[in-house]
Amino acid sequence: MNSFIKSTFLLFPLFTLCTIQAQDLSGPLAKGCSLGLDIGYNESELYGSFKDEINEGSATDYEPSRFKAVGKNAKDFDLTVYLKLYKFFYVKTGLGYTQHGGKFLNTRLSYPVDVTLDYLNVPVGVGVNPVVYGPLSVALDIGFQFSQELSSEQEFVKGIGPRVHQNRFVSGYFWSGSVIGSISSRWAIRASYRYTKALRPFHENEIAYGKWDGLELSSKATAFSGGIIFVLK
Repeated sequence: MNSFIKSTFLLFPLFTLCTIQAQDLSGPLAKGCSLGLDIGYNESELYGSFKDEINEGSATDYEPSRFKAVGKNAKDFDLTVYLKLYKFFYVKTGLGYTQHGGKFLNTRLSYPVDVTLDYLNVPVGVGVNPVVYGPLSVALDIGFQFSQELSSEQEFVKGIGPRVHQNRFVSGYFWSGSVIGSISSRWAIRASYRYTKALRPFHENEIAYGKWDGLELSSKATAFSGGIIFVLK
């Protein structure tokens, strides 16, 4: 299902770019300077060599692994600034809040794995926002996201050992797609989908012996949101 959603958001705007007319048919994100406010639903999961090792270690000669990874669902808030580059091209930045995490079930660890991470995010990216028909436009953007941890709950650390490193600043990348409907010359509403993936682990084992040496854990997430856009100028 996620693959279908990703393919749709990638192909539809590209098809749109090939069919629009040559004149400047910019949507509200590329009118000069616009401000967006979005509230959404975020679904995250954990990945990395740490997860793989736990999965493999949860099986025995007599019983296959019953390992299960459970994601975390949370709210997502974004305040975004859009600046026009050329025609319907724009750059974006802003400030957002999101929560990542997850837990592992049916493992052979002494302690459960249950992670909750609260992040303050700053995206930096570029995108396109052409008008499709009348007040309807689409937007597709891609870029990097820089996340600063505000707080965390990481129960699994107690079962691993004292020499672990927690990265409170995590960089990653994102891409997103939106359908936007203008309701006036200044205001618009939209529905969006966004995918983010960390490029740096938030957890790194530094134990110098055994199978736990050098294992890492990162996060990735998809978010569905709705919001409003206000054209400043």
